[in-house]
Amino acid sequence: LDEIFSQKSFAVALSALAVFSFLGYPFGLALGSKFLSWHVTLIMPEGMTENSPEFVGAWWLGIVLPSAIGFCLAFVVLLYHSRCLQQKKFWRERLSVGSQR
Repeated sequence: LDEIFSQKSFAVALSALAVFSFLGYPFGLALGSKFLSWHVTLIMPEGMTENSPEFVGAWWLGIVLPSAIGFCLAFVVLLYHSRCLQQKKFWRERLSVGSQR
Protein backbone atom coordinates (compact mmCIF):
# COMPACT_ATOMS: atom_id res chain seq x y z
CA LEU A 1 0.00 0.00 0.00
CA ASP A 2 2.79 2.43 0.79
CA GLU A 3 4.00 2.23 -2.80
CA ILE A 4 0.60 3.04 -4.25
CA PHE A 5 -0.65 5.82 -1.98
CA SER A 6 0.95 9.07 -0.89
CA GLN A 7 1.87 9.61 2.75
CA LYS A 8 -1.26 11.69 3.27
CA SER A 9 -3.69 9.07 1.98
CA PHE A 10 -1.83 5.97 3.23
CA ALA A 11 -3.53 6.02 6.65
CA VAL A 12 -6.97 6.24 5.06
CA ALA A 13 -6.20 3.38 2.66
CA LEU A 14 -4.84 1.19 5.46
CA SER A 15 -7.89 1.93 7.60
CA ALA A 16 -10.24 1.11 4.74
CA LEU A 17 -8.42 -2.18 4.13
CA ALA A 18 -8.73 -3.10 7.81
CA VAL A 19 -12.43 -2.19 7.99
CA PHE A 20 -13.35 -4.10 4.82
CA SER A 21 -11.32 -7.11 5.94
CA PHE A 22 -13.07 -7.06 9.31
CA LEU A 23 -16.60 -6.60 7.91
CA GLY A 24 -16.20 -9.02 5.01
CA TYR A 25 -16.73 -12.18 7.05
CA PRO A 26 -19.99 -11.17 8.78
CA PHE A 27 -21.31 -9.77 5.51
CA GLY A 28 -20.47 -13.04 3.73
CA LEU A 29 -22.19 -15.10 6.41
CA ALA A 30 -25.31 -12.95 6.29
CA LEU A 31 -25.39 -13.07 2.51
CA GLY A 32 -24.89 -16.84 2.51
CA SER A 33 -27.73 -17.39 4.96
CA LYS A 34 -30.02 -15.27 2.77
CA PHE A 35 -29.09 -17.27 -0.35
CA LEU A 36 -29.77 -20.57 1.42
CA SER A 37 -33.37 -19.50 1.93
CA TRP A 38 -33.85 -19.33 -1.88
CA HIS A 39 -34.43 -22.46 -3.94
CA VAL A 40 -31.42 -23.73 -5.87
CA THR A 41 -33.11 -23.00 -9.23
CA LEU A 42 -34.26 -19.56 -7.99
CA ILE A 43 -37.84 -20.60 -8.86
CA MET A 44 -39.68 -22.50 -6.15
CA PRO A 45 -41.50 -25.56 -7.55
CA GLU A 46 -45.20 -25.78 -6.82
CA GLY A 47 -46.02 -27.50 -3.57
CA MET A 48 -42.53 -27.07 -2.11
CA THR A 49 -41.71 -24.91 0.88
CA GLU A 50 -38.47 -24.08 2.69
CA ASN A 51 -39.39 -26.72 5.27
CA SER A 52 -39.69 -29.52 2.68
CA PRO A 53 -37.05 -32.26 2.97
CA GLU A 54 -36.32 -31.94 -0.78
CA PHE A 55 -35.57 -28.21 -0.51
CA VAL A 56 -31.99 -27.24 -1.44
CA GLY A 57 -30.79 -23.67 -0.98
CA ALA A 58 -29.06 -21.61 -3.64
CA TRP A 59 -25.56 -22.22 -2.22
CA TRP A 60 -23.92 -21.43 -5.57
CA LEU A 61 -24.99 -17.76 -5.45
CA GLY A 62 -22.45 -17.22 -2.67
CA ILE A 63 -19.72 -18.01 -5.18
CA VAL A 64 -21.12 -16.48 -8.36
CA LEU A 65 -22.20 -13.09 -7.02
CA PRO A 66 -18.95 -12.13 -5.21
CA SER A 67 -16.94 -13.44 -8.18
CA ALA A 68 -18.90 -11.24 -10.58
CA ILE A 69 -18.45 -8.22 -8.30
CA GLY A 70 -14.72 -8.96 -8.01
CA PHE A 71 -14.42 -9.24 -11.79
CA CYS A 72 -16.10 -5.84 -12.23
CA LEU A 73 -13.83 -4.27 -9.61
CA ALA A 74 -10.77 -5.79 -11.28
CA PHE A 75 -11.82 -4.13 -14.53
CA VAL A 76 -12.01 -0.78 -12.72
CA VAL A 77 -8.54 -1.33 -11.27
CA LEU A 78 -7.21 -1.94 -14.80
CA LEU A 79 -8.29 1.60 -15.67
CA TYR A 80 -5.62 2.87 -13.25
CA HIS A 81 -2.79 1.38 -15.31
CA SER A 82 -1.35 4.78 -16.27
CA ARG A 83 -1.34 5.85 -12.61
CA CYS A 84 0.56 2.69 -11.72
CA LEU A 85 3.13 3.48 -14.40
CA GLN A 86 3.52 6.99 -12.97
CA GLN A 87 4.08 5.52 -9.51
CA LYS A 88 6.66 3.11 -10.90
CA LYS A 89 8.52 6.00 -12.54
CA PHE A 90 8.30 8.01 -9.29
CA TRP A 91 9.77 5.20 -7.20
CA ARG A 92 12.50 4.49 -9.76
CA GLU A 93 13.56 8.16 -9.62
CA ARG A 94 13.30 8.22 -5.82
CA LEU A 95 15.47 5.13 -5.48
CA SER A 96 18.06 6.47 -7.89
CA VAL A 97 18.26 9.72 -5.89
CA GLY A 98 18.57 7.74 -2.67
CA SER A 99 21.45 5.65 -4.00
CA GLN A 100 23.36 8.82 -5.00
CA ARG A 101 23.39 10.18 -1.44
